[in-house]
Amino acid sequence: MNLFFLVEGEVAETTIYRGWLAHLVPQLREVDSPQDAMVQNYYLISSGGQSKTKPAIKEAINEVNARGNYDYLVVCLDAEESTVELLTDEIHDYLQQLADQESLQLEKSQFILIVQNRCLETWFLGNRTIYPVTPKDKELSDYLVYYHAAYADPELMGAHDFLTHAQFHKRYWWLLLSEQKIRNSKLQLNEVARKSYLAQLQARVVAEPSHLQTFQTFINFCQRII
Repeated sequence: MNLFFLVEGEVAETTIYRGWLAHLVPQLREVDSPQDAMVQNYYLISSGGQSKTKPAIKEAINEVNARGNYDYLVVCLDAEESTVELLTDEIHDYLQQLADQESLQLEKSQFILIVQNRCLETWFLGNRTIYPVTPKDKELSDYLVYYHAAYADPELMGAHDFLTHAQFHKRYWWLLLSEQKIRNSKLQLNEVARKSYLAQLQARVVAEPSHLQTFQTFINFCQRII
């Protein structure tokens, strides 16, 4: 079994998906180039941002078809200000457009879409152990009053007074880890990539099955291919 992963971001997504795949599907080994995949491998690449996603999907389909030995093409995207349903429809409409206008479609691989609602950092907020009982930071205190994501579903949280949901969710998560004196962005991502952090997210959805529905989509896919 081989998997081709196309993620949206260049730093957070590549760090987290590599880390979590090592915990969830340990039999898979990453390869540096798509042509290097043999057995039980995965290749992961970033599209370089939301605006470049559709051309990257097209390129990925061509690459996967050319190799002929990938079982899945997995595309991971942020919902951002859209909804999971609208973004899913948009991507599947694009796939249909490629098939109709360019006769391009996956030949031997299955297409899997993982939508991060609202963004990857929204999932990170599901770890209940990172929430302080008495926060020292006034800004964080205000956010906890606005929406306490340790108890309410992070995926349903609003944008507060930020322009976008993603901006607020990222700031909220950054402040939570900063409260634990983890303020460097690379160290924060490394913390989330750890098995113990992932285990807390898994424990959250076991305790609250209605929470983090899109995170559960990713987890369920990994469990399916073990």
